[in-house]
Amino acid sequence: SPGPYIRIQSDQTYRIDSWGASSTGQRMCMAGSYSGSNCGVVTYGLATRNGIPHTYRANYCAQPGDSGGSVFAYGAARGSEIGGYSACDNVYYSASYFSQLNVVPLT
Repeated sequence: SPGPYIRIQSDQTYRIDSWGASSTGQRMCMAGSYSGSNCGVVTYGLATRNGIPHTYRANYCAQPGDSGGSVFAYGAARGSEIGGYSACDNVYYSASYFSQLNVVPLT
């Protein structure tokens, strides 16, 4: 049943209690269908990538097929993976702008 969790490595769950913005230098994790879960750091703040506004850049690792994966840190949903420049240089859409997409994270 749906709940406020993200499935991470070793079939464990990570509880999400809120959602919000990110900041440069903040630790950030991503859980994707192909890469599983791993963490990095936000390297670039709010920007527009390929016409998509409200994105952040981080050095967690992802592969093609991870798009839409959960981006999270410190018990909060921070965004959704949308692509990257290389395997460990990725971009995600900020959760603080999900309402513009009519998306409300379960918490």
